[in-house]
Amino acid sequence: MNIFLTIVKFKKVIIAVLIFIFCALGLNIYRIQGDGDAYFAVTEAVLHIPDPESAPNMRNGYFFSAGCAFFNIPFYLSAYTVEKAIGKKLDFNGITLRSASINIASNFYMIMAIILAFQILKLLNLRYMLISILGILFSTSAFTVSVVMPSYAHAVDIFLITLFIYLILKYSEGDPRGLFWVGALYPAMVMVRYFNFVLIVPLLLRFILEKEYKKIGKVLFGMLLTIWIFPLVFIFYSNGMVVSKDNVDALIRFPLFPKYALKLLVHPIHGLFIWSPVVILSMLGLIKMTDTNKKRNAYVLLGIWALLVFIYGFFCDWHAGWSFSSRYLVGLFPIYVIGLAYFLDRYGKWAAILSVLATFYSIFLFFNWYICVFHGQFETPIDMIRFWLSGKSHYFSGQKVDLNIFLQRIFNLFRYKHILGFFR
Repeated sequence: MNIFLTIVKFKKVIIAVLIFIFCALGLNIYRIQGDGDAYFAVTEAVLHIPDPESAPNMRNGYFFSAGCAFFNIPFYLSAYTVEKAIGKKLDFNGITLRSASINIASNFYMIMAIILAFQILKLLNLRYMLISILGILFSTSAFTVSVVMPSYAHAVDIFLITLFIYLILKYSEGDPRGLFWVGALYPAMVMVRYFNFVLIVPLLLRFILEKEYKKIGKVLFGMLLTIWIFPLVFIFYSNGMVVSKDNVDALIRFPLFPKYALKLLVHPIHGLFIWSPVVILSMLGLIKMTDTNKKRNAYVLLGIWALLVFIYGFFCDWHAGWSFSSRYLVGLFPIYVIGLAYFLDRYGKWAAILSVLATFYSIFLFFNWYICVFHGQFETPIDMIRFWLSGKSHYFSGQKVDLNIFLQRIFNLFRYKHILGFFR
């Protein structure tokens, strides 16, 4: 009876998590790729586990990898322990148990973010929880970076920022003692994605303007107790290098103005609003939220969003290579969820229909990107439309672009077909 009542109480959370798990297990790649090679190498270096496959990928001064490595350690160690127990390194067509453990880690941190997102919406007394969370999950890069690109740092980043936002909303209005945890979490966030250093600024600015200096003290006290992780990682896990030549060269190339900020949002190549238009509705929701008794939190959330867009605007690789939507901004997942939930809460059914349509557009775009109807690095939704209208794509393995072949290719993607062996 107690289990049944628990299921009823948390049915929306359970539904969201099960939908994610079903899609994730069907599309997980279980491989290490791209920058994930360096993250993986750092994980093994931290544990002092020699691995000839990953050692060449260890980069001097690769400081920003370290935070992700620490969060992946429990999952990696579990796989390593199993391999030691059976006496061999498991390998299934190039997929090792160790690499699969990193994929499962990303799945886990995304699930934790989904659960926290429900708690955030509950704190704010917002309805439409399920449609808001699933809409943002499948419209933005959130699903992609936790399933298709799981060895990157973004899934851990989403989890940490979601926890950060939850702590802010829970403690900034009431008992300030809990703000200690906001400060304590901050260094870990910066370790995972170093541009996260700007995320604390809107909150501190709010407390300064409202002359709530005790709250600032609680945040700073939390920071002081965890800031020691920076020199530790610099000294022991960056090969003794505080600054590498690559870091210096990157700083020299930085522009004096965030000239790429607008491209992050509206450029056809991975622009957030172009690939994930549901975020436009989310931003409208946050703006409308400033007219309510939640306006102080709304301004902090908008400030966090604006600052992260601003800081990544200095980054010349603004399109993030082979990427779905703007994955540099995907850590703002909880802010998008809050904005969309408020938008739906305010405008009701027609807003829900609009968000569902926007979500299905992004899902369709995702599969076109994933099965290479168009080139995932430099081509755009406009190219996708052009290829569908002409029925031809130079990246689609010589096949025509039509609905039958498109659905067949998607069907062939899902690992259930191979894992369960139901279809030949």
